[in-house]
Amino acid sequence: TDSLMALIEEGVIHNSAKHVNNGNSIVCHAYGSPHLYKAIHKNPDIEFHPSYFVNRLDRIAINDNLICIISGLKVDLTGQVAVDSIGNRFYAGIGSSDDSIRAAGYSFNGKPIVALPSLSINGKSNIMFTLPEGTGVTITRVDVHYVITEYGSAFLFGKSIRERVLALIDIAHPKFRE
Repeated sequence: TDSLMALIEEGVIHNSAKHVNNGNSIVCHAYGSPHLYKAIHKNPDIEFHPSYFVNRLDRIAINDNLICIISGLKVDLTGQVAVDSIGNRFYAGIGSSDDSIRAAGYSFNGKPIVALPSLSINGKSNIMFTLPEGTGVTITRVDVHYVITEYGSAFLFGKSIRERVLALIDIAHPKFRE
């Protein structure tokens, strides 16, 4: 994306700590402005590969300190995350969120993070007792370590259901905590 290319051009993303493909960004697709396409065209630091290569758990997890941040749509009080659908309405295609989150969990010192605003655009809580019927669980509760909203972070890994519920309530919008 354009925002990732800006981070690469500014030297924020440099890929110098990777164990494989050191110095290169490995991608399976790109979408953005004409500037993005010009920047990636014949750029030796950007490698395109099929998704089955890019999203391989063992290939991603081999990198230490891997931080994966996934945008969630909704999360239930046990830590199950919806990334692509709510009920029978789809907002995105099937992607690699689960592979990336799981790889960060296997990475030495890795951090799998789900980030979402506490409220939907309709003013309803994105942290719910249960996901709406028909919602696809993209990221299972066992793979979620951190959930972050503008009210803080909840560390869920290894916690009981009761502990998860309490941690998620703490980062919910105040008007929905009760």
